[in-house]
Amino acid sequence: MEQHLRTVFSGLLFTLFLASCLTFSIQPLKLYGSAVEIINYRTATVNGSPFVSVSPSTAIMDVGQSFIFTSTASQGAPPYTYQWYLNGKVQDANNSTYTFTTDSPGSYRLYVNVTDSASNIVKSNVASVTVNPALSVTISPTSAKVEINQALQFTSTMTGGTPPYSYKWYLDDSPVSSMTVSSLTLTPILAGSHTTYLKVTDMVGMSAVSPTSSITIIPTQEFPTIYILLSFIIVVVLAVFILKRRHK
Repeated sequence: MEQHLRTVFSGLLFTLFLASCLTFSIQPLKLYGSAVEIINYRTATVNGSPFVSVSPSTAIMDVGQSFIFTSTASQGAPPYTYQWYLNGKVQDANNSTYTFTTDSPGSYRLYVNVTDSASNIVKSNVASVTVNPALSVTISPTSAKVEINQALQFTSTMTGGTPPYSYKWYLDDSPVSSMTVSSLTLTPILAGSHTTYLKVTDMVGMSAVSPTSSITIIPTQEFPTIYILLSFIIVVVLAVFILKRRHK
């Protein structure tokens, strides 16, 4: 009888615990004979280390230009904080993008450190930047004086910038559409005064304009008819004089 009561009491306890679990929350159960153990599980989120990359990884520019580098962070525990470095020196730049500009030509190395909310720090790839001197152009001659129908050539000299270059010549402030090379050849047909200059654009879109050269075109210098006649008379007189002396 006593054993029967114990069995009934254990079954009653089991029923009460089971009803409690179903009423308030459904939780995993482990059964050990007539006893019940309620096990609570907690879910933990484990974030990996952050990752960051900088693009573009290489850049070429001229002095006076600016270039925007963009970082892309992922993984880890957002939000992120940023710290940019130029040639190993901390920069006053704490955003996901960095605008680079300099007045000095040379080679530069750029990267960013990213820190996530869990204080994990990661370094990006290193971007390389080549900065060329500012573009300049001159043309020669700086002035010229020619006759009508006499060919005249201008040549150009470029320094700095990022080759290759494109060329646009101007005559009296109007573009010479047929001339897109580094030299200009003119054959004037009318007398007058003109000016010319050259605009050069390099591979990265920077432009430079040469100083202006002046051109003076004069009429063709024809030998007057009177001088031709006088020269002919002089030649005849000299010939007669020489012949007479030979006959003496």
